[in-house]
Amino acid sequence: MKISKAILISSLLPAIALLCSCDEKSGGANTGSVKSPVSTEQGDYPKFVRAWVGANGLEYSDEASSIGYNPKTRALVEERFKEVEWSNGQAKASFAMQLDAERSLRFIPEPDASNDNRGFVAVWTRPGTPIGGATTAIVKKSRPLPGVEDALELLHTYVTTDGDIQSVVEWDE
Repeated sequence: MKISKAILISSLLPAIALLCSCDEKSGGANTGSVKSPVSTEQGDYPKFVRAWVGANGLEYSDEASSIGYNPKTRALVEERFKEVEWSNGQAKASFAMQLDAERSLRFIPEPDASNDNRGFVAVWTRPGTPIGGATTAIVKKSRPLPGVEDALELLHTYVTTDGDIQSVVEWDE
């Protein structure tokens, strides 16, 4: 049950940030200032989160919190990425790297790929321009990445360039 809650919370985080922001009020009058969304301390990031459905039908999730990204942890992240059972379409597998509460890069198996030719789709979430005091998020999906090595290279670029991957792959509009 705890695992299901963790998966639900991690997958809904961008939507919660979008919906939870509101205007501050002082003495009953709207001051026009924007209240920043509730976020955890920067010390909790970056982190990776894996999610999948096991053979028993239960949802599982694990994460490594506050990892310093260096060659040793890069190898750990790559190992954890490769451990995920990507070939089972029912597994609903995903692997996300979160730079902070608002910026993440998540990989999911390409929906129509065969098990022999598994590809990935990257889902990139980053903060958008506030609209009317509400926090917004920009979510983009990549065109299919052909394999594990391509996904891992994008993941490495995402972490080492502080999330700036606009021109690294083709994004669906």
